[in-house]
Amino acid sequence: MERHGVPATVECTRHDLPDHFVDTRSASSWIASTLAGAMRRAQLIGLVLVTLVLCAASFLSATGVPPAGSVTAAVLVLTSGLLTIHRRVPAVVLIVCFFCVLAFYYVVALDPGELLTGLLIPLTSWTVVLPIMLWRGVWPLIASVVLGAGFGALILVSHPTWGSSVAAASATTNCIMIVLAFLFMRYLRRVSDGVDGQRNSAAQQKLRALRSRALDEATLEYIRVLHDTVINTFGVIGRLDPYQIGTGQIDTVQVRERCRRDLRRVEEFQRHPGAERVAVSLTDLDHVGLPIEWTGLRDEALRAHERLLLSTTLDALYGCAMEAVLNATKHSGATHVTCDVHRVEHELVVVVSDSGRGFNRSQVRERGIANSIFARAEANGIRVALRTAPGRGTTLTLRCPIPKPAPIGGAALAAEARNEIRDFKLRLGVVWGLQATLTGALLEVFNWQRLMWPAVFPAVLLVAILGSLTLATWLACRRWRQAPLLLTLLLLSAVPVVSWCSLAGIDFGRGELYFVPAVAATVIPVLLYVTSVSRRPFAISILLHLLSTGAIAVWALRSNAEIEWCTIALIEAPSLGLIGVLFVFLRSFRAIGTQIARSRQEVEEAARDAAASEAAVAVKKQWSASNLKPSIELLRGIADGTLLLDDPETRERCEREESRLRQLITLPRDASLMNWWFALAASEAEGRGVTLVLPAEYAKVAESGHVQTLGTLLVECVYSAPAGSTLSVNLIEQAGRPRMLVVSDAEATDSTLEMLHASEGLSVVAQRLRGQTLVEAIVREREG
Repeated sequence: MERHGVPATVECTRHDLPDHFVDTRSASSWIASTLAGAMRRAQLIGLVLVTLVLCAASFLSATGVPPAGSVTAAVLVLTSGLLTIHRRVPAVVLIVCFFCVLAFYYVVALDPGELLTGLLIPLTSWTVVLPIMLWRGVWPLIASVVLGAGFGALILVSHPTWGSSVAAASATTNCIMIVLAFLFMRYLRRVSDGVDGQRNSAAQQKLRALRSRALDEATLEYIRVLHDTVINTFGVIGRLDPYQIGTGQIDTVQVRERCRRDLRRVEEFQRHPGAERVAVSLTDLDHVGLPIEWTGLRDEALRAHERLLLSTTLDALYGCAMEAVLNATKHSGATHVTCDVHRVEHELVVVVSDSGRGFNRSQVRERGIANSIFARAEANGIRVALRTAPGRGTTLTLRCPIPKPAPIGGAALAAEARNEIRDFKLRLGVVWGLQATLTGALLEVFNWQRLMWPAVFPAVLLVAILGSLTLATWLACRRWRQAPLLLTLLLLSAVPVVSWCSLAGIDFGRGELYFVPAVAATVIPVLLYVTSVSRRPFAISILLHLLSTGAIAVWALRSNAEIEWCTIALIEAPSLGLIGVLFVFLRSFRAIGTQIARSRQEVEEAARDAAASEAAVAVKKQWSASNLKPSIELLRGIADGTLLLDDPETRERCEREESRLRQLITLPRDASLMNWWFALAASEAEGRGVTLVLPAEYAKVAESGHVQTLGTLLVECVYSAPAGSTLSVNLIEQAGRPRMLVVSDAEATDSTLEMLHASEGLSVVAQRLRGQTLVEAIVREREG
């Protein structure tokens, strides 16, 4: 459908970044994915270690099968573990094999007082939570409950003579571990998802800012090219003195050559608006206009300082200085220009001055200076000072900051990622410590009747120590702080106490809660690992644990003949195995910071390229809407001599084109969607002989649908205006909705008013008033 020549295919849509650039999940879900991968590796290794411990315990206990049966079961688990680690079979194969072996040990165990049975109960509670650890959702929780209940039922069925006490102990331990594991993993996953979500949100905001900045830079380049080529050239030609042309005082050959250069530059930019520009240097000012007298830095010294600047900053610095030289050449009447370049601390200072006639800033329109010098400098962080007065020349001072060397290899991103990992590991370590504390406390509560009274005090003391140290670590190390030396020494000094409490709490193997020392021994090493940059405190804690456990075992063996060394060794084996599993788990996060930074850097570079490409497309669209065809034809006609410079019609056309293009480049850069329609309306107005006065500043219209309706209405107003009339446009915001005002100095017909009232998506009031036409349009609110 077309209305008054407005193409129905004209649409103004938001250019989004390509999906493969915008999707930052590969870089922003590292913590969650690393948590899942590390948990998988740690649990698989833990299954193998548990199998070895149970195999050794079966050799020291009375069983219903020969030792070869235990060895076969262990080999089965080890084989499936190796195949799983090398990704030959899925992890579920190892898990199924392990639980089959665990059921095998429950069946072959003969005495509930043997070491094998004492280890089976706590180690089963450790492994039935595997589904919760490895997978999300409700089904893993259900699977863990079924496994726990299944092993309790297996005890009752295979050993009815044992009574219900062993099955009750197993059910109690399993229930506690399932609940705590579910809460533990739910919290960890929520923390990891929260960190990833915050990073993803920040990345999306950064990408939007990057897109906006790229579009702004491309629009600035568009303005710069128009100003430095077509607009300046048309301005010079429009102000040529016919007498000087006729007497040969103006070199027409040079003017035509300038038109040819401008033509090549504009056509090249139209073909490749996002292409990288050739590197420039301030020394190129020698070929711009008046002769340059250089002072201060020059030649190689000047180029060495230019290499310290960003290419975009150097380009802007050169453009501002070139504009000053061009203005001096055209207006000052001076014979030369002085350019002084020097460095003041962290700034490169460029002073361009002439001794010409100068001007009164209050009486001269500075729109060109504002766009070509001040706006360009401000966009690139360059400070500008302009000093001039009639008869005293003009001095332009540019102060360009020299940036500090950027971090190499994404060091800043790596540091940021490492901080995120450190914070996550600290939370993980603290939650693990609290879980161990809560596990011990609950086991004491639910099994207090079965504990020997001499073991109650060490067990309670153990719970108090672990809880206090965990809370102290959290308070001292949160917000990315390293562990104070005093805290590290306190943790290390507590290792022997924890070792004694964990063994004494189960009466050195004569009690039945063997899981308590296994968990308790891991808390301090984990806290040291997650709070220290060095691994030395972690290694020292392991050594202290081994030495203190050995000393305590020797003392216990000498003081009580009923205690066996092999019992204490197997009780400590799960502790060391669990520490090894946790080490593998936490080690996965140590080097992940650099990987996250590298991935994020690749995503940002890709997004930057995409934003630049998108901006180039948008600018090319704006070039098309600006309808530069008349300007190009005018330039080409002057360049090839078809149009004569002494022809008043040629100079008048140059003045009209200069005025139209200057109006286009003064449109706000942060509203490029609406600019497309303003450019289209200006082009159509030029072709129809209508004067269109666009606003220098106006409210930004964010939604593309609103842009489409307002832009279409503006073009319809241009098409409806008679030749020779003038349209003035203003765009404001009222109650959060864009409102456009169009005033014409000619009265519209009834059919035109009726057509404007029928605009879709707008509430339009069009009326004739004292020989003029007033059109007021406001975007309608969406119906709820």
